[in-house]
Amino acid sequence: KEGNDIRGNEMPRGGGFGGGRGWDMDQRQSKSESTVESAKGLKSDTNIIITGGDVNGNCMDDAIHSNIDITIEGGQLTLASGDDGIHADNALHIKGGQILITQSYEGIEAADLKISGGETRLTSSDDGINAAGGEKEASSYGGWGGRGGMGMLSTTSGTMLMTGGYVLVNSDGDGIDVNGSASMTGGTLLVYGPSNSGNGALDYDGVFSVSGGMLLAIGSAGMAQAVTASGDAQMLAFTCGMPANVLLHIRDTSRNEVLTFESPKQYSCVVFASEVLTSGMEYEVYAEGAYSQEGLDGYYTNGIYKVLLQVQLMFYQTAFTHPERCSARSLFNFHRKAPFGAFYCRKSGNFVAESH
Repeated sequence: KEGNDIRGNEMPRGGGFGGGRGWDMDQRQSKSESTVESAKGLKSDTNIIITGGDVNGNCMDDAIHSNIDITIEGGQLTLASGDDGIHADNALHIKGGQILITQSYEGIEAADLKISGGETRLTSSDDGINAAGGEKEASSYGGWGGRGGMGMLSTTSGTMLMTGGYVLVNSDGDGIDVNGSASMTGGTLLVYGPSNSGNGALDYDGVFSVSGGMLLAIGSAGMAQAVTASGDAQMLAFTCGMPANVLLHIRDTSRNEVLTFESPKQYSCVVFASEVLTSGMEYEVYAEGAYSQEGLDGYYTNGIYKVLLQVQLMFYQTAFTHPERCSARSLFNFHRKAPFGAFYCRKSGNFVAESH
């Protein structure tokens, strides 16, 4: 019925998207009394399964939306959205395919998110990935509600599990926002989070455990959260003051490369978890310099790093027992000074640091 949303609920006039864009329900043209046009792209009140093909969407609302579950097994998806790039009220499982979300308010949103394959790259003006339970909340201004008038799931629960695949997040809000717990056992997860201190690269309410794969989460330090390493994985976390487009290189004292990356924006906190790290090993940090190979999404590997500036970590010896709620004071302070700096890697909650 005209004037009602897809669930049959009456919608107030006037607000529309963005908390007051002035998109009046009467301005929409309908094919009949019982059908209205939607600002969503591909939508369903039941499950959506994508196994292949090309999907291109440029939408005011969610580019792909299901009231239940979404499964993506293949295909090439290129999406731009004024709200969510991909939204499932219940579960979203990304098994394969290539997903590119060039613009969104929140890139991916679902109550329960599982990533086991594929390549996903997304850009968002708020949270990159949001795992939150419940249905979208409606705003008193009309249309979907939430922050800035955009739609968002209620905050009762949410889970995220990553067992494989490749995910790149570039967000102005939280990079990964999980209202419950998250677990990573495989795959690659790169998060270029916010520069503002009101959000963090990682934001979760339960536990974020990493036992496999590679996680790199960088962003502001004001609300920084680390992860809990388990199994063969270890974690490094420190604060810093790095500008955009500058290489940061970490290697062990035998000059074996551990991590080299270049962020597209400034940042003040680094969280790195991987099986390549060794408990108790000493690592060196370098800034700027050059790399012999081209990087992919700011991540450099299988090349040779040329040292330009060796840096020193100036910090106090510390340990924290609650990495999920560590603040900037709990992490290591990072200063671009010569001649030498090193720190040790431990399981979460057991950092031991020394300066030289």
